[in-house]
Amino acid sequence: MKYSKFMAALLAALILLSSLVSCGSGEAAATTTETTAATTEAAETTAPEATEEPSIPITIEDGHTYTTYRRENEERFGVADYFTITLRDDGQCQYYATLISSYIGVCKYEIKGDILTITDDGIPGLYGTLTNVYKFKIVGDTLVFLADESSEFMYKKLPDGAVFELFEKTN
Repeated sequence: MKYSKFMAALLAALILLSSLVSCGSGEAAATTTETTAATTEAAETTAPEATEEPSIPITIEDGHTYTTYRRENEERFGVADYFTITLRDDGQCQYYATLISSYIGVCKYEIKGDILTITDDGIPGLYGTLTNVYKFKIVGDTLVFLADESSEFMYKKLPDGAVFELFEKTN
């Protein structure tokens, strides 16, 4: 509601200014004031009201199971930051190393025994044919990063043994 009142007032001011500049007469200003009042009233009566709050978090309903692990990064600018890895039940996955990066790694994974291997082909053309491989040991509900057997993540250097905890599993 506040937004529509602001927009109506802004529109009214622009109409008033336009009329004064083009006509230069007091009569035009009086007519513009009447138009402004009518515009403001119309905007207040026709502004749509929000009917319900959006659902947070958003649930993906595509028939797949998603398992998300995360590791807390150092706080940045007073905001919690997380390194997140999400595995989909069909071998697809994605990760993002920090909330302040726009890069989301879209990759594939496989599990052999207690080792999770994530393969990220990167962005075609940007880094040539570079393929990054990241390995984790699965220990209960956690992933333990194996730095010596892995590539370095873009924008984030993880120490050997960095632990990602199970955050969420959705169906």
